[in-house]
Amino acid sequence: MSASTVMLTDSDQDDDNEPTFLLDNSELKTDDKVDSADTNDEPQISNYHRKRLNIGQTDTHQAPSASASSAAETSSLVTPRKRCLVDDALFVASLDRTRTTPREAMHIITPALKAVGIAVDDITLSSSSIYRARKTVRVSLADDQKQLFKPNTPLVAHFDGKLLPDNDGGLVDRMPIVVSGLHVEKLLSIPKLPISTGQIMGDAVVQALRDWKDVPEWLCGLCFDTTSSNTGIHTGAITVIQRAFDKRLLFLACRHHILEIVSTAVFDLFFKSSGPQIAVFGRFKEQWNFIDITKYNVLDESVTLGSKSCLTDAEKQWLHQNRANVVSFLVMLLGSKTQPRQDYLELIKLSLILLGESDVVAVNGLVHFSPPGAYHRARWMAKGIYCLKMFLFREQFKLTAAEQQALRRICLFTVTIYIKAWFTAPNTCDAPLNDLCLLQTLESFEAVDSQVADAEMKKMRGHLWYLSEDLIGLALFSDSVYRSEKMCIVAALNKPTNQPDVRRVDPKAVRSFHEMTLSQFATERTTNLLTALRIDRSCLDGDPSTWSDCPTYVKAKEIVSAVRVVNDCAERAVKLATDFNTSLTQDEAQRQLIYQIVEFHRQSVTAPLKKLYRTD
Repeated sequence: MSASTVMLTDSDQDDDNEPTFLLDNSELKTDDKVDSADTNDEPQISNYHRKRLNIGQTDTHQAPSASASSAAETSSLVTPRKRCLVDDALFVASLDRTRTTPREAMHIITPALKAVGIAVDDITLSSSSIYRARKTVRVSLADDQKQLFKPNTPLVAHFDGKLLPDNDGGLVDRMPIVVSGLHVEKLLSIPKLPISTGQIMGDAVVQALRDWKDVPEWLCGLCFDTTSSNTGIHTGAITVIQRAFDKRLLFLACRHHILEIVSTAVFDLFFKSSGPQIAVFGRFKEQWNFIDITKYNVLDESVTLGSKSCLTDAEKQWLHQNRANVVSFLVMLLGSKTQPRQDYLELIKLSLILLGESDVVAVNGLVHFSPPGAYHRARWMAKGIYCLKMFLFREQFKLTAAEQQALRRICLFTVTIYIKAWFTAPNTCDAPLNDLCLLQTLESFEAVDSQVADAEMKKMRGHLWYLSEDLIGLALFSDSVYRSEKMCIVAALNKPTNQPDVRRVDPKAVRSFHEMTLSQFATERTTNLLTALRIDRSCLDGDPSTWSDCPTYVKAKEIVSAVRVVNDCAERAVKLATDFNTSLTQDEAQRQLIYQIVEFHRQSVTAPLKKLYRTD
């Protein structure tokens, strides 16, 4: 008997005994049951999905014979055809999304049907039929997704890798590949990689893009983390991908990743560790239950309590100059929209409390603090939240003088400079302006804390992607750039290109950013942005004050705004891969289908609400 042969000792359709069977672990976990009819591993398209996919079927109805007609005339009993529940696409996709095995599904569905008065004997329902239906639905729905995905807008490819547990107990590199554009976000695949080299990663992205019709034609750019395996000039993933498609793509380094590198540089100035855990955070987490959360201290107590401030004179002056603008920005964030993640909201509230604006976040006069959560050196958001909390409770949590001084400097930098940079990072049109303003602010901050400012400037100078000749043109579609500056950028489109052709500004080429303007970075190569996004240059004719009246410019601005400069969609796909990496099946082909089915269901049913399942 082969390893994939299934042996059943009982039928599971007419009694309560579950079948005993042997099967190959590459197909099912031990929970999943198949019956003796399921001897073919290749899934067959069900009648339901044949109709859905317009697959022709042979007419199986033949003219009845004389004896059959006679039998039909004399028989008063006709056996009704059983209703089929398990090949409903949404039903089976729901099982995959909730990671419900066929056996678990039987324990849930059967009593539920019985409870509402439905005779389960009239329905085709068993562990084996659910198993077969899932394979069928996965194939047909995944095929539907490919057939129905017909992009007609410029697309950016996002990719990001992560080590995840594999079925054999080891670790495997998974790399989600997603495309985004105007009203588009689509997961293409989450392949396994033998090793995370730039060549292998680039080849995997190229293969995934080519597997989807029309995607290579509309591909305009790549969004990526700025690791050496991605950005290498010879065998980096982005170089491999651009070479494969033989066209100039926009290199959109993830702005959140850049800012994480910047923040890590500051943190590592003061808190160093050989491992992923951070000792001072562990101490704070252990002491949290003994802290009175009603007694906290703001950044500058001389403002709220009139007591002596812990800040230096230069720090107090810097805080006084920037406090009003920072508070206004944070209040705007708090009231404008729901934050994409809970830790984003917590960071905003902690910053306001630290600045002495606790009334803004108080509920019924009380300020709430969440208990310290997971901490890890690789998670910037957790580090920022921990630093703010520890400094707020510095009078109750025992800190050394060096630790308290380090926290003070980190918190001042975080709330007055970093917060705004982080939350404005996803704004595509403002990216060049925001980077230039951040660089100029850091140069000014040198007079307050030269050590912190120098560490930040060193990292930012190595990531001047959005001041490059290709991407500086994003500022033409920004509402924050002055009209006169836009005119200068348009005039610079005829300026000779820089040599050599680099995709980010050489940090040695700019001595100081204080006197620099956006137009000084623009050249003839800036038109590459318009070419990649299929924007007619004529929309930039005339005075910039009239551009908003031009339909072509309005449409172009909509396309530019939809270009994503953060890799959040790839990170969401990483979370999907993490959740389903070892669930439901051990077969890699089925796992790739599961990723597609779960994404489909999440888009179709965004919340567990009855109204989303109504057919009327």
